[in-house]
Amino acid sequence: MTQVLLNEQQILDAVAAAQPQAVDMLQELVAHPSLLGQEDSAQTYMAGMFAGMGLRVDCWRRPMGWTPPRSGIVVPKWKR
Repeated sequence: MTQVLLNEQQILDAVAAAQPQAVDMLQELVAHPSLLGQEDSAQTYMAGMFAGMGLRVDCWRRPMGWTPPRSGIVVPKWKR
């Protein structure tokens, strides 16, 4: 794997270029219910976003008896 070094201005430019897409994604995310016990819609949205970025997504439910009860978990992972 080749290491690419960026200078500060290149990083700032990349962040500025990604800002509109990041704002759109955040606006879409906060439109989904995400209060405790009602996270499914937001988690499904984020799982789709992560998959669209080329990440492997693991989704599972917490076992009964865990707190918060039956809350889901979405974990993105780099594909190797």
